[in-house]
Amino acid sequence: MENSANNASFVFHGTVVQPGASTMPGQVQASRATAIVRVDEVVIAPPALASYAGQNVTVLLQDQERVTAGEQATFYTDASVFGESLAVQSQGHQDVRSARALLAAPSGDPVKNAADRNLRVHAAAAEAVVTGTVLSTHLVSAPPAAMELLASEPGPITEHDPEWHDAVVAVSNLEKGGQGQKQVVVRYPNSMDVRWYMVPKLRPGMTGSFVLHSAESPEVTHAMTAGLSASAAPGAPQPQFVLLHPEDFQPHDQIVPPAPTPRP
Repeated sequence: MENSANNASFVFHGTVVQPGASTMPGQVQASRATAIVRVDEVVIAPPALASYAGQNVTVLLQDQERVTAGEQATFYTDASVFGESLAVQSQGHQDVRSARALLAAPSGDPVKNAADRNLRVHAAAAEAVVTGTVLSTHLVSAPPAAMELLASEPGPITEHDPEWHDAVVAVSNLEKGGQGQKQVVVRYPNSMDVRWYMVPKLRPGMTGSFVLHSAESPEVTHAMTAGLSASAAPGAPQPQFVLLHPEDFQPHDQIVPPAPTPRP
């Protein structure tokens, strides 16, 4: 059931009103694979479904999934059919008490719960998660071949050039992975192109939690071939990690500037 909890977009505690029935017979025919369920409490939802508490919906059950009238359960679903009512496709259901433990006691805001759940899943797949402060950033130089191309053909190297930058991050807390480093080098696309604008843009003094992906992973290697400016300047430290997703940096409320360099 953990996969359903991590993937379902509409999760709610509900009470089965009538098995084998439908709230929208003109669009979803009643059968053994349908049930009318009252939404008692919305746990995780997109904004459009956050206010469905108290309403009846049609649940499209999975093969071999059965419910009984009056049964109370937590349903893991995705919206399927909109109309005079709502039909949702079930990914499974379970006892409410067990579900509360699995869902890590979410807040009363289902939209925030969805964002928090997605961030937990994303962080679990990352190579490292650290808390720290950006000390410095710099543009990653284009390789000589790219410079020759620019000289002969003025204009952008590519429509989606990521404008790779490297940031040096002072690590204050290692939450997952890593080797106990005091500093890490993180590469990120600084471009505001449609392909990259949602990825966090780091600046000196920014502090927060970094969800980091290995610079050697296949996904990152593929992304870093975009554009011709992906090679490091001679002698520059190679990045250990890369930011590629909107959730990869979570800023803290208070921006802490980097510590000044001690005088000799």
